[in-house]
Amino acid sequence: MLNKVMAFILILALSGCSLLPKETMDLLDEEISSVSISKTMELGEINESILHVFTDDETIPIFREAITTATKETYSIDIDTSDYDLLIEYESDEGALPAHPIHLWLGEEGEHSYFMYMIDTETLCKTSNNMTNSLRLLLHSINQ
Repeated sequence: MLNKVMAFILILALSGCSLLPKETMDLLDEEISSVSISKTMELGEINESILHVFTDDETIPIFREAITTATKETYSIDIDTSDYDLLIEYESDEGALPAHPIHLWLGEEGEHSYFMYMIDTETLCKTSNNMTNSLRLLLHSINQ
């Protein structure tokens, strides 16, 4: 029995404890009222020349899921070349809430995409390949 326990501990150590959940991005628990999209001009700042504002009940959940399931990773992309700026704004009966400005590096179909909070330029968060495909469909619709 002791050998089985030791083997399990060894497997966990060698796998880097990959069984532990990874840290993900956070958004407010409030309802998202809009997601504004613009082309990135400079890392750490939002481009105010908005390409499109999503406000519908079909696309908002896709953005929420893409952001809140993105896992924090070490850098594996060129952080100087973000593709899009997202501004996540919220609805509240209690007054104005802070918005979340986020950079997006949009991956190719079947690849990962990356998000970065504009106020935390040292942490990237990676999406799943499927979320990249969903994001590409949404963003392709505004580029036509």
